[in-house]
Amino acid sequence: MHCLLENGYLARTMRAILWAATVAMFSSPGVAQELACSGEISGMGCFDSTPMPGPAEPSPFRWFGRGKVVAAGDFAGTVVARYASSPAELVAPSSDPQGKLVPVVRSTARLDLRAAAGLGRGMDVTIRQPLAISQVGSGPDALVSQSPPPLATSGIGDPSLSLRTKLPESLRFFDWAMRIEVTLPLGKARAYLGNRDMTEGVAINAHWSRFGLSLVTDVGVRVARPLRFGDVTFGTHAFWGLGIDYAPFSNDILHLTIESLVRPQLVNAWTLPKPNKGDSAPPPSPADWVMPAEWLISVSSKPADPEFWFSLGAGMAMPLSHRAYSDARMDSWFIAPSTPRYQLVASLAARN
Repeated sequence: MHCLLENGYLARTMRAILWAATVAMFSSPGVAQELACSGEISGMGCFDSTPMPGPAEPSPFRWFGRGKVVAAGDFAGTVVARYASSPAELVAPSSDPQGKLVPVVRSTARLDLRAAAGLGRGMDVTIRQPLAISQVGSGPDALVSQSPPPLATSGIGDPSLSLRTKLPESLRFFDWAMRIEVTLPLGKARAYLGNRDMTEGVAINAHWSRFGLSLVTDVGVRVARPLRFGDVTFGTHAFWGLGIDYAPFSNDILHLTIESLVRPQLVNAWTLPKPNKGDSAPPPSPADWVMPAEWLISVSSKPADPEFWFSLGAGMAMPLSHRAYSDARMDSWFIAPSTPRYQLVASLAARN
């Protein structure tokens, strides 16, 4: 293995795979036929109700890397505990003028396990496995059954694999890297812990730091099979994140960080007919613009060597999605599913 790394054969092979996957990712899942979560109703698709991106190596940012890769022969790991409130709710037609609120996932508590290893030549690999340890909700059959089985209280989510390569640097105090990510549909989809098909993403992560102030941005596209959840359409989407970190001391004893993340959907909105006069239960309003959006504030610290970090954070969703028309039951601007109304996050990370 050492010889392979020295002559660059492995690095060249991995980069070829990286670029080939980047090109190929735009092919299959984005144009495939929609898959429903329940076999009886297509408007109740399965998805990860609480996705959480982020690196395996220690960082003051919870959602973003810092433009670097793990060095050859080094290993890093992170454990994230997260509580999320109301990440997947919808309003269904009913005799009530306000409609019927269906808490498909009322709350979820999860662990996110991440590990990364340096491959050398400016490349690394990261493996991620989410787990649900406690969930409450009505589950995916709430619209087709008077007494649906409850949401699964625990289960595994979709594992993912990502490859990163360091990009050429031309500025001081600046790092950036490209990554591709593949998520495998091995999780418990009907528990809203994952998707029913593979998803693929490509992104650029950039970081600048000077005088205790750090700025990070993360931008990319994820290709996914389209699905409907009530009046919302999910599928292939872009994502853009921005983070600001301030370390008031010369070491890493304290970091104050704020992050935001938006995920505008790039699929056509699924629209419903407008209600007729006299209808007792008109259909829900169509969502013509779907953009899950959230922010997070956190405090992190590296109290001593070796490189071992811990952090605590909290955040909320932002109502940046829009319905083409609304009535008394629904707001025109709303919080998109897959963004918790509020969340609490704690993490431990280490690197050798």
